[in-house]
Amino acid sequence: MRMALEKYIPDGETLLAGIHAIAKETNIIGIFDKCICTEYSLRPDENGGMNDIGTCYNLTDIQKCEIKKGGMGSVKCNIAMKNGTYFKLLLPKLGGLGGDMPNHTQYRDAIIARLGGGSI
Repeated sequence: MRMALEKYIPDGETLLAGIHAIAKETNIIGIFDKCICTEYSLRPDENGGMNDIGTCYNLTDIQKCEIKKGGMGSVKCNIAMKNGTYFKLLLPKLGGLGGDMPNHTQYRDAIIARLGGGSI
């Protein structure tokens, strides 16, 4: 996760947790002391090639974060930023094919807690 997100992370930030999330555009989500970063995988560029694109948002810029249970043990996060950006995340119960992502549940819970959702 660190390698996927590191080019987008502001100086001085430390990765607290990162998982693969399911969303229209986001593949990886990482939570830090002061920000949340997303990584979008392989978007077309102007030359017909593909690029990874990432964005970091200050946690203080979150206007509203709605967290609720989804199907099959997943957690849904609807995040509205003060600048009007809005995105929906689905944090699956298990990470990776067959649930083989180490620490997925621990990291998912840390992301939820950092976003202000406590425990779901």
